[in-house]
Amino acid sequence: MKRPGYAFMICLLAVLVGASVEPPRATSSLQDSKEKEIPVVRNSRKPVRVPGGPSRLLLVEELTIGRGADENARFSDLRTVQADSEGRIYALDGKECLIKVFDPEGRFVRTIGKKGQGPGEFSVPSRIILTSEDEVVALDAGNRRLSFFKKDGTLVKELSTAKWMFLRFRVSSRGDIYADQAAVSEQGDVVLQISKFSPDLSSSIVLATEPRERAPNRVNAFPPGFQHGVTRDGGLVWAVDSRYEITVVGPDGKPRLKILKDPEPNPIREEARKAIIEEDFKGLPAGITLDIPSHFPPIRTLVVADTDHIIVRTYVKHREGGHVHDVFDPEGRFVAQFSLGEEEFVMMARDAKLYTLVREDTEGIPLVKRYGMVWK
Repeated sequence: MKRPGYAFMICLLAVLVGASVEPPRATSSLQDSKEKEIPVVRNSRKPVRVPGGPSRLLLVEELTIGRGADENARFSDLRTVQADSEGRIYALDGKECLIKVFDPEGRFVRTIGKKGQGPGEFSVPSRIILTSEDEVVALDAGNRRLSFFKKDGTLVKELSTAKWMFLRFRVSSRGDIYADQAAVSEQGDVVLQISKFSPDLSSSIVLATEPRERAPNRVNAFPPGFQHGVTRDGGLVWAVDSRYEITVVGPDGKPRLKILKDPEPNPIREEARKAIIEEDFKGLPAGITLDIPSHFPPIRTLVVADTDHIIVRTYVKHREGGHVHDVFDPEGRFVAQFSLGEEEFVMMARDAKLYTLVREDTEGIPLVKRYGMVWK
């Protein structure tokens, strides 16, 4: 029941402090309304067929990186996969403390960065993103900074994040930086917030906050967290994974759309409970109680495509294997579903290509995959 990067996120906080799925479709699954002058789109559990639009999304596997004789095309600890406008692929290897770059055919090109504390070096790199200008930006939790590189690996600049506990981040087409971060109150409680920063991190506004309740000697197996991505015009799409409610924010930081979906009931059965304990919490100290809820959270991850489609990975397992992903169009309508395997996670959707990270295949090998996205 491994969750993406869960053990790593615990360590990070310590450092800081496919098959297509075509289910039955509803003829109408939308109810539009307004909440405090913000349009609200309410979706049911079935994708809606938009008149004149495509009816399903197919994934066609095109490329796999991670096997073969070339050592440079193998990975130790994959954390993020991205792609630029020319189809080059960038894969962050956390254990090796570097970014591996591949051409569109999957051939190794170069590395960016190395382990260290000097300019352009990494200590505990947690994730990377590609900007709309094809700059590679890496978040280094150990060195507490954002490092900006040209696609040839040349270091452009570095911004200190020492004032904040950045967990995930995005850079908008306008250069603004969005990040979710952890803050600790005077009482020792952890509060998560998502903020919009100026390009140089000199100013910021808080867009939303989410408490993380803590109890003595108790650990929440599914603590709430933010999932987010940027829109083409420089806005943000965000959600708290404990509820199926997605907010779209404009470049001005103001909410402009709310998307709701009726989640599938997804109880955590005994077999899954055992897997959660064994795979994620086996080493809990004596005297610590693990709190496992009765149901899985509705959202696991969220990615925004370059078309402003929103891709949500759920914890729901498809009857033919893999986990169900919900796809929303830019208007907030639930329009499609597909599935990917237990260990495979969508990292980016760009130029009708879907890039995924496979934490481990059946042989225990980390992989990068690329799919063609075909709407029919």
